[in-house]
Amino acid sequence: MKNLKLWLSITCLLMGAMQGQAQNSGVNTKNPQGLLHLDGSKNNNPSGAPTAVQQTDDFMVTLDGLVGIGTIAPTHKLDIRGKIQIKDGGEKVGAVLTTDATGLAVWNLPSTIKSLVNGSFPSVNRPDVVPNGGTSPLDSEVSITLSRGKWIVNAGITFILGDGIIYQRCYLSTATNLFQQNGFKFLSPGGAQTCYGGVLFKPLKNGAAEAGGTIQLGFVTGSAIIEVTQPSVIIHLLLQNQPIGAYHFNKSYLEHYFYARPID
Repeated sequence: MKNLKLWLSITCLLMGAMQGQAQNSGVNTKNPQGLLHLDGSKNNNPSGAPTAVQQTDDFMVTLDGLVGIGTIAPTHKLDIRGKIQIKDGGEKVGAVLTTDATGLAVWNLPSTIKSLVNGSFPSVNRPDVVPNGGTSPLDSEVSITLSRGKWIVNAGITFILGDGIIYQRCYLSTATNLFQQNGFKFLSPGGAQTCYGGVLFKPLKNGAAEAGGTIQLGFVTGSAIIEVTQPSVIIHLLLQNQPIGAYHFNKSYLEHYFYARPID
């Protein structure tokens, strides 16, 4: 109730100022030093200007439209004396406050502080991912967690082929069953359609590698430049869904890699 009364008082004072009233108005002080003067602890002098210590809990709006917090003599549109705290989820040790072209400020870690981030691969054996001829992409069960900023995401993926030659694509997405970029965007020419791609060829003979004497391997590799716009995002590696029997994907193959390098 006390806070409600305080805000009602402030609102009435501001409305009065907007209606052209020239006198100074005060809250918790009978000696206002500006258009609107709030003395948080009600500790200011009854006459004359408050001391520097007394001003530390004061809020001031001047006739020029300047706002002071911790000072009754602001020199800028917003003048804050003392510590401030800004939380947007991206605050970390070493982070710097940066802005976009519109002036929107966020916390970012500079690339000199960020480390290379490795993707997450399943730690136990699971059934292979096989295409089913559908239209939805397939989850490779490989993912990476990135903080806000710009990254080069590098991928190398081994496939075991069926009988044909196919062109295979792989995608980055925040969903596991559809193409989605919530919290990040592509900076490459392909925009939202950006993907990794490569031609997977017919068999390579290797009698010692598998029973039956034939192993059919293909490899897709590439890099994508992205910008993460949220404090933290989990990005999944999705596989193009081909006709049944086109390939299968084993998550434990030694050739796989999936990592991101910071570039901002």
